[in-house]
Amino acid sequence: MGERMKPLTNNTPKPLLRLGSGHIIDHVLESMRACSCKSITVSTHFEHAKIEEFFTKDDGIEIQIETKKLGTGGPLIDWVRNSNLYLEDKNHTDTTPIVVVSNGDLLCSFSYEDIISFHDSSSDFQLFSVSNTIKLGSGVIKKSSQGLVSKIDEKPEIHVEKNAGIYLIKLSKHLIRFISDFENSYIDMPDLINKLIEDGNFQITSKNYIQNWYDLGTKNDFYKVGEL
Repeated sequence: MGERMKPLTNNTPKPLLRLGSGHIIDHVLESMRACSCKSITVSTHFEHAKIEEFFTKDDGIEIQIETKKLGTGGPLIDWVRNSNLYLEDKNHTDTTPIVVVSNGDLLCSFSYEDIISFHDSSSDFQLFSVSNTIKLGSGVIKKSSQGLVSKIDEKPEIHVEKNAGIYLIKLSKHLIRFISDFENSYIDMPDLINKLIEDGNFQITSKNYIQNWYDLGTKNDFYKVGEL
């Protein structure tokens, strides 16, 4: 919905905001078109007619309209339910497609060809991450098991891997059945991944690869990237 980007997104879906020589979604799709993807689907809810109109002349893009908000993971569930994959699974045909899922408001300097080449054949669901350093503005107190202060680290730096919003998914029959059986299609991707982890029958991996990564989630992020 682009709530944090208002008023820029009052009447325009965030992926259609102008950025440099194109739109946000142009940058997302540029590398995807160049790789060996058999098809590309864009899932849309807010102002979906404008997304449909934008891609009217592009036969390589399929539009999936969300009749209600589905979160960041729900569109994958709907796509599986509405695709031939679900029917093929019911008929027990042998098919294990690899699907790349990306948020529509990302700007990265990477190749989807590289993303696909990094696929771990043992992984059912592979996340891509970006390194992030957080510098705390205060000292951090460390305590012993007895509750005694053992050390104070003054304004330490914490190094973490941040979810980049890009996923490589092996749609096995088991995974297709698992996500197709959800009662409610609305779910955010982190919650979907946690459900897969809790189930215990899926291999979830991550790859720290993404560089020059920008999440265009707020107006400040958007304007900052526009100045680069």
